[in-house]
Amino acid sequence: MILLLTAYVLGFIDRQVLNLLAPAIKADLDLTDTQVGLLQGPAFAATYVLFSFPLGWLSDSMNRMRLLAFGAFFWTLATMACGFARNAWQLGIARAGVGAGEAAIVPAAWSILADSFPTEKRATPVSIYLAGPYIGGSLALIFGAVVLGLVPEVTHFGGLELANWQMVFILVAAPGLLLGLVFLVVRDPDRQLASHEKVEKRSFRDFLAFLKSHWKIYAGMWLGMGLYVVLLYGIQAATPTYLVRAHGWEIGEAGYRYGIIVLLAGTTSVLSAPVFHRWILKRTGRDHALTISAGCGILIAPFGFMIPFADENTVLPLLVILSFLVTVPLPLNTTTLQLVTPNFFRGRASAVTVIATNVLGLGLGPTMIGVLTDYVFEDLMLIGHSMAVLFVFFGLTAAACFLIGAKSLADTSPLSTKVPA
Repeated sequence: MILLLTAYVLGFIDRQVLNLLAPAIKADLDLTDTQVGLLQGPAFAATYVLFSFPLGWLSDSMNRMRLLAFGAFFWTLATMACGFARNAWQLGIARAGVGAGEAAIVPAAWSILADSFPTEKRATPVSIYLAGPYIGGSLALIFGAVVLGLVPEVTHFGGLELANWQMVFILVAAPGLLLGLVFLVVRDPDRQLASHEKVEKRSFRDFLAFLKSHWKIYAGMWLGMGLYVVLLYGIQAATPTYLVRAHGWEIGEAGYRYGIIVLLAGTTSVLSAPVFHRWILKRTGRDHALTISAGCGILIAPFGFMIPFADENTVLPLLVILSFLVTVPLPLNTTTLQLVTPNFFRGRASAVTVIATNVLGLGLGPTMIGVLTDYVFEDLMLIGHSMAVLFVFFGLTAAACFLIGAKSLADTSPLSTKVPA
């Protein structure tokens, strides 16, 4: 669990540090908000999605630790390559490499966790593992801000002149090389099959048949999470720039303060969500994981609507609330996926989850904010209005999707003790 958490943290540092560096990159490479959004989202998401299912399929059969080692080496070197980019195209290609390498993390990690802990004790380690994005996202801001303040404006490296934002990419990525070496020497845990699971049912046709028989639950999870993650990636991508533009903060200050919020609110949320879920389960006897997720989507809309009107006294409390609410569904849906999916389908099911969440989340979150700011509001200072549009629309539509599968999950979940006759 600790090793997988470390991988998730380092992966998210390398993925999210671009959010902190966005103002410097935009100025240095003369980019628009839309172009920065494309680098933050689709440039990474395209390969992340493209490789997720093949690597998820491999994680159902091959040594998962070796797969993770390969991924760690690949995404680390690609992140370092971001530091040598001289234009938007080179940076986009390097970001695509980061996405391809990180596609190995989730399918292999979820499969390993399911084989390492019994069902009744799985929620806590899964929740701890899912703190990785918030620890990683916060450290990308905090550590990135520290490095940005320490390195000179221009560094001579191997005969090249590198700006400070380029050196940040290189330095924050370096620990990933050590992580890859560790994965090479750790044993892959034995695969555990439930008594009713038959080893031979592993074909893609069987996988599709299984999904069809439980389509409401999977549709609710995948569509709901896809739309909900638009908010997650949108807020993480836009907030540092929003704080710099709308509130006049220095980029280092924005990184420190928002990084602390992501760390505290995100990790508190991801660890407390299963506790609240178990409390509801104990009181009702039914699994309401998707219902709780829908409730968060409904709550996030009014708080997100208030972002453009926040002043110095209210902006940080609002970001704390939004960072908490945007995190709650993630551990609940991950635990639900493992709970309702047989062992030999988990790698593929988790890969579909990665595809569903990132096609929408990374593809739309950062980019839509840039498009709205550039072409709808046509004012860089109105980035808060673009964020508000995202929160209201995607919060409510995600809630509606979660409700598609809420009743089916409550009726059929192995955790439910009170089900219809």
